[in-house]
Amino acid sequence: MLLRYSVTFGVLACTRVPLVDKKWTQLPKDLKEQIWEAVQMSYVIGEGGKKMVMLSAAKKWRNFKSTLTRQFILPFTNEKEKLKEPLSFITS
Repeated sequence: MLLRYSVTFGVLACTRVPLVDKKWTQLPKDLKEQIWEAVQMSYVIGEGGKKMVMLSAAKKWRNFKSTLTRQFILPFTNEKEKLKEPLSFITS
């Protein structure tokens, strides 16, 4: 059942967690708690489901960061000027 809602968990993580953070495990506990509270406001999930929800959110966040890095940073590692203003090469 929780897998059905994993997209929501990923969206919450990707929109609330800054991309500059290196690892999910290093995020402040209050930020993770905010994600959990937002999930609880939308769905009826007991405390027993918290671990699965947070693991799903962590995985979606890592995948999101990885995709952005592969598509928008690595191709331009030799073009530092473009990386200073990312929107200029994304929208052109």
